[in-house]
Amino acid sequence: MECGTYIFPFNEVEKKSNIVIYGAGTVAYDYANILHNENYCQILFAVGCDHSKKTKISRMGIEVFDPIVLKERKDYDKIVIAIGDDKTRKDISLKLQSWGISKETIIESKPKYMECRGTTYSQHGEDLIIYNAFKHMGFFKNNKLPSYMDVGAHHPYYISNTAFFYEKGCRGVNIEANPILIEEFNKERPEDTNLCFGIGPKEGTFPFYISKISGLNTFKKENLQYNEFLVEVDTGKKEKFEVEDIINLPVKRLDEVVKEYCNGIWPDYMSIDIEGMEYESLKDCDLEKGPKLIVVEVNYDGDLFVKLFEKKGYFPYLWYRENIIFIRNDYESLVYAHTKR
Repeated sequence: MECGTYIFPFNEVEKKSNIVIYGAGTVAYDYANILHNENYCQILFAVGCDHSKKTKISRMGIEVFDPIVLKERKDYDKIVIAIGDDKTRKDISLKLQSWGISKETIIESKPKYMECRGTTYSQHGEDLIIYNAFKHMGFFKNNKLPSYMDVGAHHPYYISNTAFFYEKGCRGVNIEANPILIEEFNKERPEDTNLCFGIGPKEGTFPFYISKISGLNTFKKENLQYNEFLVEVDTGKKEKFEVEDIINLPVKRLDEVVKEYCNGIWPDYMSIDIEGMEYESLKDCDLEKGPKLIVVEVNYDGDLFVKLFEKKGYFPYLWYRENIIFIRNDYESLVYAHTKR
């Protein structure tokens, strides 16, 4: 997606509303992305003239229908028109009203755009920072590209720390336990090695807990109880998630995956986000010749990870929100060539 985002009109939509997004392009994708991160309201589906094509919003798992369905379905609170052109939004609003949909139900305000620099698929722009760190290490010159391993990859593009690198020509390994989600990698990232199993401190078959938000699925049941990203705005309390399904899935150790699928050589870059299993999975890994850069979701345990990685020969390059980027000590002089710590 373009770096920068269209801001969802929170002031016009009540929290916990059921909404339909009219549009399937960049504005619609940005709205859906923001709502997913904020857990503000529920997107029932989207509608658009190009409903039969694969679009950014459909890649997120949101169904896109022909707008005609709005004549029949009445299970929504608001229809949010996610289209930049003023005349088109007005025409759509008038058409919906001619179908008997009340004007109060239709949100047709002009999308507000917040600009930033670059192109990112990461949740907080981490991929741009990582890209520049690798440039300082001498990559992206003379066709030298870093390899990667995305552990707990979830989706080939949506909130992905490796999609940017795939588009730059890099290739690597994606590991995703959920058999439904891994199919998207086979379609969208066919030149990567896409593996369907979990990662943990020991190998075997273990229960995998499914919640209403696929990005929170985990082998660690207690991790579903409270999640730091999804906080009730009114109360400040973290939202509790119920287990909706349990399936038994195979689990492998990271170092065994490297031996089996990477010829025993760690990739240059590893992103790991496995919902509470990161520390246990990394603790006993031999990282003496590990990835040059590792980004790991740490949530509340950042200090614990800093101590672990310092013992393994890494320093924290950037700590932002729930993620820390670690770089191997032997690359410190390159990434800090023009700065003082």
